[in-house]
Amino acid sequence: MSDRNDNLRRGRVRRVRFPIITGIYIKCPICNTKGCNVCNWTGEYETQGECFVEIQQPLIMKYIIDNQSLVSSELTRLYGKHPEISTDRVVGDYEIIRVDSLSGRLWIAFNLNKVESPKYFYSEAEMEKWLV
Repeated sequence: MSDRNDNLRRGRVRRVRFPIITGIYIKCPICNTKGCNVCNWTGEYETQGECFVEIQQPLIMKYIIDNQSLVSSELTRLYGKHPEISTDRVVGDYEIIRVDSLSGRLWIAFNLNKVESPKYFYSEAEMEKWLV
């Protein structure tokens, strides 16, 4: 089995809880899908409140990188400015991604040869110190 699959299987990858924007439909607990007043005779009940789903952090980053234009346009729609995401450099086994956004600048170091949690740096000096 590859290192990546082994790490994912053992749960060594950090997980992030994301809020689900839309409601989740579940089998109606009152009528058990037969139809009642609670579920408006549909057999399904929409949960209310904040629901969360756990997603592996590397998969989030991969989605952002693979869908930069979609993520960028959504951020522009929500906040009026889009982040600029670019490869700052490749050093050894690591690709350093720089993200410039409304909240400031962030550097993310991804290991290109094995699966591990990315490293985050909130200042260029901190990243340069780590690279030495």
